[in-house]
Amino acid sequence: MKIGILSEPPRIRSPFKTALKQANGLAKKGHEVHFVVQKRNVENIASILGGLPYSVDFLTLRPVPVLSQIVDFFTKPYRYVEGGEIDIDVVGMLVSGFLINRKVSKVDWLIAHSTLSCIQAVNLFGSHVHKIRKVLYLYDMPIHVMMKIVHPNVKNCVVKPIKRFETWIVQNTELFLCTTFEAAKSWHNIFRITPTIVRPGCEPSSFFPYPKKDYILSITSWEPLRNPFFLLDLMENLIRNDLKLVVAGRWQDKLLLKRFKTSVVTRGLQDKVSVVENLSEGSLIELYRGARCMVYPIGAPLHTTALEASAQGTPIIAPCRSEVWKLFEHGLHGFKVTEGKVDSYIDAISKLQDKKMLKKLSHNIWRKSYSFTWDAHVTRLENLLS
Repeated sequence: MKIGILSEPPRIRSPFKTALKQANGLAKKGHEVHFVVQKRNVENIASILGGLPYSVDFLTLRPVPVLSQIVDFFTKPYRYVEGGEIDIDVVGMLVSGFLINRKVSKVDWLIAHSTLSCIQAVNLFGSHVHKIRKVLYLYDMPIHVMMKIVHPNVKNCVVKPIKRFETWIVQNTELFLCTTFEAAKSWHNIFRITPTIVRPGCEPSSFFPYPKKDYILSITSWEPLRNPFFLLDLMENLIRNDLKLVVAGRWQDKLLLKRFKTSVVTRGLQDKVSVVENLSEGSLIELYRGARCMVYPIGAPLHTTALEASAQGTPIIAPCRSEVWKLFEHGLHGFKVTEGKVDSYIDAISKLQDKKMLKKLSHNIWRKSYSFTWDAHVTRLENLLS
């Protein structure tokens, strides 16, 4: 098949990494893959992720001189998600998208990673013009809903055009896929569509990653609702324990990061808590590989981090309502805990102090990760596209 992939703007987040892995997996299976992405920031992110797959045809959309900067200035108040600015070149995506390579107009399937990425190919989304079958691969709720949550005072004159655009995209799409049940529920409630759940994949270690080291790990895209300060409450109660905490991931909200680091010091936890940013892909794998367990402070949907942790034999500790438990089993691959209850987390972490228990759970989750490889992800996608 000939497949076009419309990527989100390059960022250190699971959507961009997933789009790259998906493209690479499809190309390895013999499909002709064309990957469309804005040029801004792509080289920087590619260097962090270890480069771009050579077997994929990359079509980078360049910024438009002057006009991109002007639109950047006026759209800045609305280009914020999770407390930080998103580096989105709206004009480059839109204008350069109209000049898109002819190869993409001849694909069999066009996979858009979010409705935002569709800006790069609006000229291809009129089904009456181009006989291309479209797929929406969605990670979160619709953008217009997210904007109202992040900016409660945002004006309807801003939200309504975005909702109309998303509605038009949905009306011109044949197949809807979501990474989580929570995302699927949101799209169903608003657009009355029923997306199919297609999880991201992972790359299991070729050997059993054991023994583990003396730290627990928590990694996500941090923002206030993900409650990073709960981790400090947890470490205050583990102060007599030898275990340390590594907090990794992305902090778009630099004020939140500053508050967190200040709290580490004021609570006297600077010898117990480390904050790690901008990890290379290799360093990230090593961090997963050494962690005693992966800790989630809230019951979030399944994230790529859970799959990546499993691939390195790292047991999961997450609240009961987390989608992690739709793939992994309590007592076999980790432990369910009560969200917001420090004692519940301490009890779970203490169980992993038993070396036999730790080794058993580590081996179990590592073996389980072989069910969620990128090859399995691509095979499932192929079956849906055939």
